[in-house]
Amino acid sequence: VVTGVFCQSAMEGAMHDAEIQVQETLKNKQEFIEKAQRLFRNLDCDQSGGVTMKELEEHMDDEVMLAYFDTLGIEMDDAWTLFKLLTSEEGDVVSCDDFVMGCMRLKGQARSMDIARVMYDQKVLREKISKLSRSVQHDLGALRL
Repeated sequence: VVTGVFCQSAMEGAMHDAEIQVQETLKNKQEFIEKAQRLFRNLDCDQSGGVTMKELEEHMDDEVMLAYFDTLGIEMDDAWTLFKLLTSEEGDVVSCDDFVMGCMRLKGQARSMDIARVMYDQKVLREKISKLSRSVQHDLGALRL
């Protein structure tokens, strides 16, 4: 009987610990999102609702902005790379939602799924380039005749 009560108590404690961990994870995620949104608002000098590469570059030496990025666990070089990945041209604007999601992806180590996605994309691109190369060679061969 004593062993049964002890086991039941241990199981309930473990379930409670798991619930606490889930709640803590959700709380930390929400705090991270709020910090990233606050950082975004500070970067958005013209209050347009979007941040350009120029706006980011204006803050690259700003100690306050560096500290904001640091609180998110993001290096300034990583933030610059994030903007390059989120924009296709220098004049493009990054929205707050894209910025926050990008910051969340930058935080921590790359996951296996991220690496697998990059490997798959690279494979697809290699196949397309190879197909294009064969097509160009074929067309050039036909022109020579």
